[in-house]
Amino acid sequence: MALKVRPAVQGTDDAALRALCRAHDPDDYPLRYWRWFWQTATEVLLATDGSGTPVGLCRRTTLPDRSSWIATIRIHPQLRGQGLGRQLTAAAVERSHDDGLTTARLLTSTGNIATATMLPRVGMHVRTNVAVWHAQVPALPPQASLQEPSRPLESLQEATRLLGTSSWIQRSSGLVAGWYVMHEPTGPWLQRMIEGRALRQEEGGGAWFEWELDRGRGQVLAVQPVQWGSRLLQVLLRRAQLVRQQEVHLFLPADHHRALALEGAGFHPSPWANIGAIYQGRTG
Repeated sequence: MALKVRPAVQGTDDAALRALCRAHDPDDYPLRYWRWFWQTATEVLLATDGSGTPVGLCRRTTLPDRSSWIATIRIHPQLRGQGLGRQLTAAAVERSHDDGLTTARLLTSTGNIATATMLPRVGMHVRTNVAVWHAQVPALPPQASLQEPSRPLESLQEATRLLGTSSWIQRSSGLVAGWYVMHEPTGPWLQRMIEGRALRQEEGGGAWFEWELDRGRGQVLAVQPVQWGSRLLQVLLRRAQLVRQQEVHLFLPADHHRALALEGAGFHPSPWANIGAIYQGRTG
């Protein structure tokens, strides 16, 4: 089956997009975070068959390092196994190339055999594997005060040195995580992180990037460690309390060897992407 792939129009195509997500999973994450689904996308692509019936979708986002992040690939369950996912992914890669982007990446579960088989056919191969852990943040008692447990790094030179010596960043192939979105930490992006007080350090030696996210159902503090400290996990939970976040999501190299410490601090493997494979390829 040959697909026709076009940019979806917000408002006009939402019903078709939602129906495809529901067919994929009645509790598919875009359905829970629909505003985020559109806000974080440079383009949402809708695939139709020869009769114009919607059969698939995906999103792509242009990242600060001028790479393309491809996500939310959905093919109607009744049509899987016919190469439609490959056609749709290839179309997203081609449109990224047309926009002047030379690199495309995506994240999928290491257990997703169908996607792992398809991606090399569009020139994408595993770059690194990541693990995602999450914890619920204990509520603060009424009238409780909480001292700030960390300080922002304010020097670009200090931040650059820290990233350059970080084994955590090196083990993640230099990738930086926002919300399951990975890109290179470029100089201008790092400067924005410093100005936004998003690169932080605590007295125990831990340092991390953080993002406060609202995906429509609760607040999340998304974190990627840059340097591990003896008190890092406890400080992250207190930090989340201070900024009134309900969950902490932690992005780690897959070989992090910190499972016991994470479980002891109340963290659990994420049900969405416990171990994910990041694929990368050229767009042209």
